[in-house]
Amino acid sequence: MDAEETNLGFLVAAHPQRLRRWHFPSKVGGKPEWMETRRLPKTEDLVCQTCREIQTFLLQVYAPVDGCAEAFHRALWLFGCMRCGTTFSLFRCQMPRENPLYPSFPLAEIPSELFWTSWKEASRRSRSLAAPQAPTGAESRERDPETAAVSVHPSEIGHSAGGSGTSRGRKGEKETLVCALERLQTEERRLRELSCPVCGLPSAKGDAEEAEQEEHAAENASCMRRKLVRLLLLRNQEATSAYHKACEDEDGGSRVIDVDEEEALLEEIKHQAEQGVDRLHRRCRIFAAHWSRGLCCALPEFELEVGEEEEREEGDEGAGPSYEHEKELLKKYEEEAKSDP
Repeated sequence: MDAEETNLGFLVAAHPQRLRRWHFPSKVGGKPEWMETRRLPKTEDLVCQTCREIQTFLLQVYAPVDGCAEAFHRALWLFGCMRCGTTFSLFRCQMPRENPLYPSFPLAEIPSELFWTSWKEASRRSRSLAAPQAPTGAESRERDPETAAVSVHPSEIGHSAGGSGTSRGRKGEKETLVCALERLQTEERRLRELSCPVCGLPSAKGDAEEAEQEEHAAENASCMRRKLVRLLLLRNQEATSAYHKACEDEDGGSRVIDVDEEEALLEEIKHQAEQGVDRLHRRCRIFAAHWSRGLCCALPEFELEVGEEEEREEGDEGAGPSYEHEKELLKKYEEEAKSDP
């Protein structure tokens, strides 16, 4: 039977770390989580054609294509001008399962404790997220991106963390995970060097330096870094608090603090401020310096949960989930659009 699939998106509070790029999220607001970190959109591609203001990130949707090996990972990013509302830009990116940027197993399946201890180990190897050094000899072969990501399944890592398997096997699996996280951290450094820490969009360094010179008397680099750290920490705390409140309202559970995660997050935010101070767009610099709520640099961040529905023939009514409220809302929007286009 022919059926048309309708996808409905729902905004839900989510832990900020669950929306990182290596989890391939669907989300609204916050900063774009770029999948292909080596080829970001050009700055001029994100400028409104009418008012010349830089656009704002609206949402991204993870939409892999079944049966297409080259689109095992696939995502769409939507940007729009919040000043005049006349320009919108849509970007698409896809890559196969085996690729040099991400492991071939889902990192979401790795136990949190193991993930963050491995993250710290990877960070320690790269000198606390400093500029990476090219490996040589056996180290280069061991960390080759085409081979290091495919030798282990997340369930094997999880079982090893629980005590099963040989000591040699556990060490090899942990090493695979650490190498994968080292690659992620390398790309995180690349992103921090190319994008604005406030809105996450690519930024031309020359423009940022010019803006810094214009406001040098009022805001020096050291002061701006402190303000950036405060802003980024506050954003994370607000999102985390909203997520834990939603969890408590749902099941009455209490929060468990992962010390390794907290330390890694603070270190990363400091590096974002250090490397990103020269990449601030003019509006983002003003926002970070003066907390101007009138500037829409980034929308509040939510996870975008997608529900699926099949539009059936009349005889199939009553089967499957009901979306009557959403249907009525969509009908209302369509009627309003017809009356006032």
